[in-house]
Amino acid sequence: MAQIEAGQKLKDYVFDTAFESDVKLSDKVKNADKTILLFLRYYGCRICQLDMREYAEAYDRIKAKNAQLLVVLQSPVSTMQAQTKPGDVPYDIICDPEMKLFKEFGLLVAASKETMVAPEEQAAYDEKRKKFEVYGLVHGAYEGEELQLPGYFLLDREMNVLEAHRAKTAGGQKRAGLRIMIILCRPHLMLSHFRNNERFTVCLTIDLFYKKRSR
Repeated sequence: MAQIEAGQKLKDYVFDTAFESDVKLSDKVKNADKTILLFLRYYGCRICQLDMREYAEAYDRIKAKNAQLLVVLQSPVSTMQAQTKPGDVPYDIICDPEMKLFKEFGLLVAASKETMVAPEEQAAYDEKRKKFEVYGLVHGAYEGEELQLPGYFLLDREMNVLEAHRAKTAGGQKRAGLRIMIILCRPHLMLSHFRNNERFTVCLTIDLFYKKRSR
């Protein structure tokens, strides 16, 4: 099976969200000019909870670009319905407990826990973990693949893949989010012009995914 990459047109997929059954991806993508299909791990993962919280807080800025977010988790519907209610987040959560979509889209799995976070990402990762106590985040049930790495696919209304990113480390998702917002805000920019630690002022929405730091 060929790996899904930018420039391809997707076949249709049917899935369950936390509160809907037998949903077609082709129907969902019609709701916005751009759809970010974002793969995380599972709802009990505190890093995932934190990411989802931050996406929710800034979702108006995503909508302002006539874009939408679909988050794919390895958690079953039962987990999501037990711990969330409709309207808790402004985007749909796709439940993929059998990891069919994860496998179909070729998301990567780390070789070990030690290799999930690259050495150069460790400080930022540790800083992020400090927010667990700030928000009172508690680790839930372990579900799916514990070594699962994240990724995203940017789609248009016709199911064309505009961008495909499979993170090679857990910290790679921050850079993935950065690229998403560059594409949404300034599609003509060449991503190769940017380095990971530069300060970006591409557009107002950039601060959702990249916390500006002094160089």
